[in-house]
Amino acid sequence: MIVFGWRGFPQYAARCVGAFVKTCSEPVVVVAPKPLVPVKGMEQLCGCPVYWVDRVHDFSSQVSAFKPNEVTNYIVSGWGIPALDDLREQVHKNNGRVITFFDHCYKCGFTTALKGLRFRFVHRRKFDRFFVPGKSGRRLLRSWGVADRLIEEGMYAADASLFRNTTPLAQRAKKIICVAQYIGWKNARRLILGFQKVNNPEWSLEFYGSGPLKGELTELAKGSPNISINDFLQPEQLCAKYNEARFFCLPSESENWGLVVHEAALSGCGLLLSKYVGSAADLLVEGKNGLSFDPFDVESIALALKSAMALTDAQLEEMGRVNAQMANAASLDKFVDAVSRLTAKT
Repeated sequence: MIVFGWRGFPQYAARCVGAFVKTCSEPVVVVAPKPLVPVKGMEQLCGCPVYWVDRVHDFSSQVSAFKPNEVTNYIVSGWGIPALDDLREQVHKNNGRVITFFDHCYKCGFTTALKGLRFRFVHRRKFDRFFVPGKSGRRLLRSWGVADRLIEEGMYAADASLFRNTTPLAQRAKKIICVAQYIGWKNARRLILGFQKVNNPEWSLEFYGSGPLKGELTELAKGSPNISINDFLQPEQLCAKYNEARFFCLPSESENWGLVVHEAALSGCGLLLSKYVGSAADLLVEGKNGLSFDPFDVESIALALKSAMALTDAQLEEMGRVNAQMANAASLDKFVDAVSRLTAKT
């Protein structure tokens, strides 16, 4: 039996697991902390049982449908949730393989070095193999002493059957879209200030998300009729929004990966990304399918926006071509292939 222990277990994860289930000859189940808002239809999306657990109690007191000694491979997102940690320990005790999702990205600095020491002495022994989103995650783990052969890339992927490029960039409205939570480090405030600084009335900026800062951002955008702060949309609704926009912008102060970047790339949007977005290493070719900027500098954000707005139709056409190539860096197929290698008998 293969078990996914997925913190949060969002809808994209269910689609990834569902793609794997279709190819797997072993039974597959998911164990995940109970969401704050009930999620319907997750079992249908992933094609296997989902056991919801709380964040306080151990695994054995909550799930009796299967035993840890039946698990050949346990793929778990990190550590720190008692039920998931308990199952990890029991699987290891029964000689099952434990694989961790690891989405942190490489950064130089003293803090990263300290985290590396803690990882080596506290957490490394808990896992047999490692599953990362892309190049930056692999680089980080290698710097922390993990052998390259134990690492697979491809843990995040948007569904290409859902997010599709249906309209050439030059034919789209002069619009920039940002899909992110309305919280501080997602940095919507500086993006609004940068857009206001450019002050180009031909262009609009649309936000889609939820969070405690929505009111503050709405107030900041007052007086700018071409900026709108909108509610969160389901993935099926977002597809059309991406295809209406020429550019997608993610201004985060820090972002381990950023699945929305892959959604936007699959949908054909040019990319405007903070230089601290982890997926930029895999999905962005500077100046070819988008631009990067310093998220802490409003001037840098404004310059990237202004440069994007000035692109010609020919440049937009080339951007769309490059973007289609880069979007293939992640996919459900790559997720399936990576999990198959990670769980293969050796």
